[in-house]
Amino acid sequence: MKLDVDPPGNRREDVDLKEMIRDIVSDVKELPASRKIEIKASLPEDDIFINTVYGDLRRALFNLVENGVKYVSSYRETDGRVEVRARQDDGRIQVVVDDNGPGVTDEERDVIFERFRRGDSHRARSRSSAGGYGLGLSISRKIAEREGGSLELGGSSLGGASFIMTLPKAELKGSEEK
Repeated sequence: MKLDVDPPGNRREDVDLKEMIRDIVSDVKELPASRKIEIKASLPEDDIFINTVYGDLRRALFNLVENGVKYVSSYRETDGRVEVRARQDDGRIQVVVDDNGPGVTDEERDVIFERFRRGDSHRARSRSSAGGYGLGLSISRKIAEREGGSLELGGSSLGGASFIMTLPKAELKGSEEK
C-alpha cells in the first residue's frame, strides 16, 4: 500500500479524536477475539481535535487496538486488557495503546515496523487463527509520519506491549477554536 502525502481525493478535516477513539474501541469490542478482553479508553475531559485525513488516522489507530486484542487473546485465556489513552500538551497529541499480552522481545523491536513482518510465532498464532500479513504496524507508522508524527514502541504499564503515536497539534481549518 502506498501512502502519499495528502493523496488526491483524501480530504483533510477537523476530527474529534476522542470520538474517533471511542468508535474504534466500540468496533473492536465486536470482534470475536475481544470476547474475553477488557478494552477501554481513558480519555481526558478536554476536547482533542486534529486536522487529518479521517479514514487514514482511523485505520492507523484501529490497527493498533486490533493488534493489542489479537496478541492478548493469543496469550491469555482470562484477564486480558487493552487500554487506549490520549492526551495533549503544548504542541503535540499522544495516543497510547497498551496491553497485557506477551509483549515484544528485544529481537522483534527492530523489525516489527517493517512491512510483512510479524511478532514471534508464539504471539498471535498460538491460539488464534487470526493472522494477518504483517502490514498493520508499518501502515500505522507511515500514516503517523505522514501527519508529521511518529509511532514508537514504549514500556507497557500493563506488562505487555505499548505503542505510542505522537502527532503534532496542527491548527484547525474549520474554525478558530474547538
